[in-house]
Amino acid sequence: MAKRKERIDGQAAAVKVMAAATQSIQPPSNVPLDKTDMPFFVNVIDEFTRSEWTAHQLEIAAIIARTMNDINREQQELRNEGYISVGF
Repeated sequence: MAKRKERIDGQAAAVKVMAAATQSIQPPSNVPLDKTDMPFFVNVIDEFTRSEWTAHQLEIAAIIARTMNDINREQQELRNEGYISVGF
């Protein structure tokens, strides 16, 4: 069963969310990211509030960021080289 989100109508819950919002989120150490992956990671992280990220979600976010960068790099190479079709 899905876990319900905590209500933020209380003062303590609001303070908790505000404190989490000021903290920097770093990629997990088990999913290494290059410098060029980081803008994609930041964009993925910004989709949800900082207080909601779990360790596993950060792993997925890092993998998504790395994949987005890989796709972008490959597309740039294709644009430079051109699309090549070899028939046998």
